[in-house]
Amino acid sequence: MIQEILVLLTFILALTFLVKKYFWPQKKSKSACGISDCGCTK
Repeated sequence: MIQEILVLLTFILALTFLVKKYFWPQKKSKSACGISDCGCTK
């Protein structure tokens, strides 16, 4: 019984991680100097 609960929790945690990593809208960082052509010099 406890083994099934642990497996289910692990599956839900892994699925949540994958959804957040690949499908959730990413927040754009305002401190992206040097990575994008934002016009700043560093």
